[in-house]
Parts: sequence; C-alpha cells; structure tokens
Amino acid sequence: MNHFRPPRLLPSSALIAALTLAGCVANNPDYCLPGQPGCSEDGGVADLRGEVPDLSVGGDPDSRGAPPDLKQPPPADLRPACMNPGDCPSDICQPDGTCGDAGQIVYVDNQEGHCTGAHAGTQDDPVCGSSQGIAAVKMTGKKLIHMAGRSMGYHAMDLSDLRVSVYGPGGYAVPAARVEGSGSLSALAVGGSAEVLIDGLEFSGSVTNVVSCVSSGGPSPSLTLHNSRIHFGNGDGIYAKDCKLTLDRSVSGRNGGAGLTAEGASQVTVTNSLLVQNRVSGLVATSGSLHALFSTFADNGLAFIAFGAADCGAAGAADRLIEASLIVNNGRFSGSEISSGCTLKHSAIDEVLTDNSGGNRLSAMPDFVAKTLYELSPTTNSKACCIDQLDRAMAGGVDIDFAGTKRPQGPKWDIGAVETK
Repeated sequence: MNHFRPPRLLPSSALIAALTLAGCVANNPDYCLPGQPGCSEDGGVADLRGEVPDLSVGGDPDSRGAPPDLKQPPPADLRPACMNPGDCPSDICQPDGTCGDAGQIVYVDNQEGHCTGAHAGTQDDPVCGSSQGIAAVKMTGKKLIHMAGRSMGYHAMDLSDLRVSVYGPGGYAVPAARVEGSGSLSALAVGGSAEVLIDGLEFSGSVTNVVSCVSSGGPSPSLTLHNSRIHFGNGDGIYAKDCKLTLDRSVSGRNGGAGLTAEGASQVTVTNSLLVQNRVSGLVATSGSLHALFSTFADNGLAFIAFGAADCGAAGAADRLIEASLIVNNGRFSGSEISSGCTLKHSAIDEVLTDNSGGNRLSAMPDFVAKTLYELSPTTNSKACCIDQLDRAMAGGVDIDFAGTKRPQGPKWDIGAVETK
C-alpha cells in the first residue's frame, strides 16, 4: 500500500485551511479526495459528507470483505421472462412471461390410464383426468390447470361459467395433452360468463364441432386459444356464437366443416394462425367482427364450397379485415376464394382480382417446405409474393410467428403465419 508524505512547504494545518477555502481542484494524493470538493488531514479517510469506509481490513488488500456470491439467482423482478413451460418450476409459463404459482395450479395427469383414486391435485400428486381437474377448480377456487402430455387422450371439457386458464405442453408436443370429443360433445365447450384461456393443448374428434364457444343469452363468453391444435372434427374445428374469440399461434385444420365459423355478434381475432385443409371454408364470419392478421388460409374448400378461404358475407360488410395474410390453393366454386365482404390489406392471394384495399400481392404462387406447418420455401416464387414484403409500419406490432420465431428474420416481415428462417 503506497503512502505519501505531506509536502514541507507549509505546515499541514495552513495547507488544509487554504484548500478548504478554495476547494480541491486537483487530485493531491495527500489531501484531496478524487472527485470531491472537500479535503482531509489524513489523506482521504473522511470528506465533507461523512466517513469513508476503510476497505483495507487489517491492512491487507486480500483480506477485504468477501465478494458477493455471483452464483445466487438475481432478484425475481430482474430475472428474464419465461418463454416456454420448461423455463418454470411449475411447468406453466403465462402469457405475460411470468411463471405460474404452483400453489395456485391444479395438476392433471391420466398416467396413460393407470391413475385411479383420489389425489391432491398438486405437482407431486396430480388428479387423474380433466373432469377431476375441473371439479378441483370449482372446489378450491384456483384459476390454473396444468395437463400433462400423454399418448392417451383426456375426456371432453365443459368450462362454461368458469374463469380459468388451462395449460399443456403445446399443440404439437409429443406427447401432447389431447382432449377428445365424444358423440355430440365437443372436446371443449365454453359458455355462459366464462373467461377461458387455453395454452398448449390439442383438441380432436367429435360428430359436431371440436371447440364451441356459445353465449347462453347473457354476457358473451370469452375464449382465447393459444399455441393449440384443433383438428379431425366432423363439423367445424371452432364454432363461435356471440363469443369473444381469439385464435393465436394455433391451427384449425382437417375438419369436416370450416376451420372456424363465427355467428351472431361474435368478435373474432386471428393472429399467426393456420386455417388449412378444412373440407368447407377456412373461415366463415358473415356477421359480427373479424380481424385476421399474419395468418395462412390454404387448401380449404374441398367440397366445392363457394368461398374456400374465407366467407365474410356480401360486399359492404364492415369490420371484416384480413391483413398480412397468405391465401392460396383454396376452393373457388364461385370464382374466388374469398367473398366480397372480406377486405384484404397487405396480403398475398393467388388470384387476379380487384384490389379492394391497399398493398396486396396478387397472383401469388409461393412454395412450401411441406404442407404441415406451411413454412415458405425461399424460392423465387415465394420471395416475389411473400418473403420480406412488409415493413414495420405494416406489421401491426406482431413480432413473432406461428412457431414463436422472432419476426422479422430478414430485412422485412414475411406475409403469412410462418416467418422463413
């Protein structure tokens, strides 16, 4: 440790007085505290604002206080947001990026049919099936359900009049948490005053509609389907009547009816989703409101339906907007895949039609890597219509795609549900 002797030109008391009057303007190592206006007689142990701690415990620089343990986790409010269920000890990553509280979750696991008896519904002791999970929510007042992925399906769920969020491992997870319809029962039914979020589940099979959200005459029920898959129904994939419906990063496909039908005063928002390979239209919304954004309508209308991609009613219909979406290879029995009530904006369609809004890419002929997730292949055709086509102002705040990939991957956003990597 270096020590400096006071200069002998003036007595130390006289020098201190002079420096105190003038203030320290240079880093005199004996008296001037670096960056401070005050001076000290002992070379910097104290300044005008109080004691300066002595960091040299015992005079040995190696014996200073132990450094903080950098291996300790940062405070909860400084931790990065979760992105996937596996980021959370509770196995639930909520839409706001926070982990679900395990103490507020009812856990469900059918254990491939080997689960029997009564269980606590905790992470270590999950209840056996969807019916038991719903009963536990009603009894305890908890608002979260977690369903384990299994190859064996779960029984149909009726969440009418409940305010609950149900989580699974993902619509395309292997194994997924698959909920199956039975007879005339939809795999998922939502009604009454329900406010329901579905995140990461698969729904399949029913002689009617796979998912239904229908008002019983009172307040409109609310249903959000996120990161989920709806398929293999004899009727519509999703049927909504007087419902507030949001379809986000999900797919409704290979259904005997439409991918999505909305009636009455339904308010429908579709973002980053696939409406594909449905026997009737991809989407039918002839009343209420519709806003589809960054979605793909493809290979629908196999039954010679009038409008294979989207039926938005007749011309002059308000609030039926399809933006930044890809519309290709759908049935066009009446001459077009979309009805005149659909307003296209910054979208790509494989037709030569009257541009009924602004910035559309007509006569689109994109190529796909495969018709499973409808990812664009970076060919000349795809680049001409769909890849790197939209700037930030046209993107509407959408910064991820169907698979959760960050948008954009190039200089601009791609049209359709899937951003080409």
